[in-house]
Order: sequence, then structure tokens, then C-alpha cells
Amino acid sequence: MHFTRVFTRSLSRTGLRIAFFGSDGFSVASLQHLHKLHQDQPGVVDAIDVVSRTIKPTGRGMKQKKELPIGECAQALGLTVRRADSADDIIRLGDENDYNMVVAVSYGQLIPAAFISRCEYGGLNVHPSLLPKYSGSSPIQYALLNDDLATGVTVQSLHPTKFDHGDIIVQSDPVAIHAHDNYASLAERLGDLGGRHLASVLANQWYLPTHPRVKKTYEFSLARKIKPAQLQINWHQLDSRQVKRMYDALGPLYTYKFVDLPKKRKQEYQRVILSGITEADGGKELAPGQFAINASTGNLEVGCADDSKISVTKVKQQCCEEETPAKFTGSLRKRTGDTDPVFEWRES
Repeated sequence: MHFTRVFTRSLSRTGLRIAFFGSDGFSVASLQHLHKLHQDQPGVVDAIDVVSRTIKPTGRGMKQKKELPIGECAQALGLTVRRADSADDIIRLGDENDYNMVVAVSYGQLIPAAFISRCEYGGLNVHPSLLPKYSGSSPIQYALLNDDLATGVTVQSLHPTKFDHGDIIVQSDPVAIHAHDNYASLAERLGDLGGRHLASVLANQWYLPTHPRVKKTYEFSLARKIKPAQLQINWHQLDSRQVKRMYDALGPLYTYKFVDLPKKRKQEYQRVILSGITEADGGKELAPGQFAINASTGNLEVGCADDSKISVTKVKQQCCEEETPAKFTGSLRKRTGDTDPVFEWRES
């Protein structure tokens, strides 16, 4: 459907008192649009409380605490931030506050049915896919991994017991995925679009049961949580386009390099992390996994399936700092011994 920003007067006796559950940058966009609606359309939204996970210590010595993106946004907007890590925590928030709607965007945890049922108007979720396609926790990643031409956003009701099984209230037209898109750029565009759709649903009260629901026209598929093993490159199975899309979706990827140092009695495979990955054209032909410096660019080129290659700008070998391809290859003999310049895929 085409998105039209048409706001109508609220039909409710009172405005919405929303518990907004979020975490990442995608959820930030929805919160920003929700807050703007609160300011621009008095009476539609009376109050917004933001709920996020407890901040956990990180870094060396576990002494650093970094606020989640949704918490930083809430504080900047002057909104109350509440913490909830379990179903019991969430239910307790419902007991202590008079919310009449819940909005959950990339919260990563099922909102308990007991909490949703306490809210007069139930709950809403903004999901970055054309549901039921890519139901699950990683829809943006799978759209890129599968090199899809388009994706979209869906605003659905919150199902009390399952993720992404609610009624579709509004769904965007397909959004083109560009060749230069990566997770960050696609999440930013979809986040903004999802936030605008959310604001329209709330302002027009399309969440009420009297509003017709959207018929599901896409086939179901599951976008499971990305596992660490999925970041390893299989040089013999993936061509350069597929490796590039892996990098777009998941960020830095890894492979293995064989190490043989007889004097140190060391013979093992060490992990090597590759960043700044693009497709490479022309130049020296390389077998899958074989690597060499491109004298013109200074980048590391690695052979992939179907006689294709990728280009890499940053390399980090196990127990070493991230470095340029020139420094990596210049230190290779000292670090790995008299071994071939080949990266390998290892069974996880």
C-alpha cells in the first residue's frame, strides 16, 4: 500500500499511555516518530515510558557501562527509562503503571500475554520485512544475504505467545535494496519508514478492531538468529557477490590460515578477520582461498568460487592487531612459517 500521512482526531476518551519496548537503532526511529506525534498531535499520545534491558558491564575488567541506543534516545527526548530483563519484570511494570498500549520494536523478548491483556488497546510491533516473509530476529540480514531486490516494513499487532504472528495492520510497498546497501543503511531507511507507519497507525486509530486488517500476500520464511559460524567464508562455495553480501549483512567476516612453525612446535589453524570487503575485477587469477596483494590498490585480493575475487582493506590475524594487507603479508612468513598464501574454511 502507498503510505499517506493523514492524521485524524482521536476517538478515544483519553490519549494513549504507551510502554515502548526497544533496544537498537531500528527501534530508535520508531520512538522518535512516536515522540513527534506526542508533540504535534496533543491528545493522541498522553505519555510514553521507554523500557529497555538493564545495562550490563563490558570491556576490560567489566568496568564500563554503555547505554543502549534506545536509552540514549529516550534520555535525549526527556522520556522516562525503565528496565526489564524478564517476563516477571515486565509484568511488574504493568502492575505499577497504568499503560493502555504497548509498542515493541526490536526488543528481543516476547512481551508476556498478561502485560498485553492489561493494556486496553493491546500492542503493536514494527518489523523490518514484508511479513510473513522473514519472520524472526534477523530479517534485514537475510534480505541482504539472499541478495533480495526489495524488502519492506510491517506494523502488526502483538501476538500473546508467538513472535511475528499478529494481524497485519499496515504494510509498506516494497523498498528497493541497492547494490551499495549494507545492514546500517538498510536498517536506517526501514527504521524511518516503520516509524512513520507506526505514527499513522496510532494517529488514525487503525489499531482498533474495527479497522480492517491487511491480507497476507507473502510466503512465510524464518529469519533465524545469526550464529557466529555464519560469519565464516566458504571460499569454494561462495562467489565474490555472495561474500560481499555476507559482509554487507553481517560485518567483518573470518577465515582460517594454517600455521607451521617447527622451531616453536606450533602447527595449528589461526583465525583471520577480514574487513572492508568489496568485489574485485581483473588482475591476477586466484584459486578459492588463495590471496595476494594487488600492487595497484594495495588491497588484499582473495579468490572465491566461479573464478571470482574479493578485495580486502583490513586484516586481523589471531592474537594480532588489525592491520593493512601490506603489513599482514609482510609478516606472514614470520607468523605462519613456510606455508602457502591460502585461507581455508574449517568445520565448526
